[in-house]
Amino acid sequence: MDFSTIDGYESGKAYLKSVIESRRVPHAQVLVAQNNQSALPLALWYVNELLDKAPSFGRLLHPDVHFVFPINNSPLVKKDPLCSDFMELFRAAVMDNPHLSLDQWYAAAGIEDKGALIKVDMAREILKHTALKPVQHHSRIVVIWGAEQMNTEAANKLLKVIEEPPKNTLFLLLVQREERMLQTISSRCQRLVIHPEPFEALVGHIEKRGVSTERAKEIALRSEGSLNIALSMLSEDDSEGDFEQLFVEWVRAAFKVKKHPSEVAVLLAGAERLASLSKERQRRFLRFAQRQIRSAMLLQYGAEQLVAKKELADGFLLERFAPFVHEENTLDLNTLIEEALYNHSRNANTKLLFSDMALQMTKLIHKPKRINPSP
Repeated sequence: MDFSTIDGYESGKAYLKSVIESRRVPHAQVLVAQNNQSALPLALWYVNELLDKAPSFGRLLHPDVHFVFPINNSPLVKKDPLCSDFMELFRAAVMDNPHLSLDQWYAAAGIEDKGALIKVDMAREILKHTALKPVQHHSRIVVIWGAEQMNTEAANKLLKVIEEPPKNTLFLLLVQREERMLQTISSRCQRLVIHPEPFEALVGHIEKRGVSTERAKEIALRSEGSLNIALSMLSEDDSEGDFEQLFVEWVRAAFKVKKHPSEVAVLLAGAERLASLSKERQRRFLRFAQRQIRSAMLLQYGAEQLVAKKELADGFLLERFAPFVHEENTLDLNTLIEEALYNHSRNANTKLLFSDMALQMTKLIHKPKRINPSP
């Protein structure tokens, strides 16, 4: 696999290229992926550049690179798993799709129904790796994907070695939720934020896959700057019709509850339906709901050109929903879904999670707008 040809991330690539050329590569860096992006593709490109495009890294077999990622018990390893137990599967998944997301990795590893973590045994595995001398390169490189999924014991175990690393050792931490990572670790890393892809660039990347310009623009709008999500939309069956129906029923019931408390039963029934879906589809629904709330907000503030689809199932018009998404509740609605995604990744009871989320959303969409005083 030629990781130098990975699409996207142009501003990040330019910055990291300048870091390499300056010969001042930090001993610890954190790549912060925003907007549901995956930091893994940029990390693969960066390590490939650090290793001067070594052929062994193209096969993910370089002896001086150690990958760490969240795992749990699975059909493959039923007790006390280590990343080394999953490496063959990890290589196959990344070689098949270098834009792999954590959710896609969980599905490939058979752990999507469990809370994947980086535990202390994996931290000990890292320490063993960094104690060895480099074999083919002048440095050892440790890539920790999903670093915010380290439990406290693992994070504390790694804190000292990240703060005072062995000679010729580089740490590359990849995160989506930086606030979930131990602050004492993140403060010791040089930080690079991976920004959303520019719209036109994203359209171009999608068109390269043989997609028409019109379809590429639609996908680019829906993916909100995430190349990973855009490519997932191309490779997966289109199930958003089901998500539309679930979302519409959920929102309509939430509106009715205020005057008709019996509608709570509809909300709870919807939560049960969501809980019956696979973990991957549940996460996709949450992100779908997040996109619809964002689209409603854009319509509320007159940015309809940024909204790909304005009418959902059963004639549900986002422009009629838009007045209920405003400055007093937009942040809270987004936080509600972000917290649900985080708790979902921690293996929360999904029926309780979706039930609580539906009831909280009911309160938020009825929150009144701020009335600005007359001049």
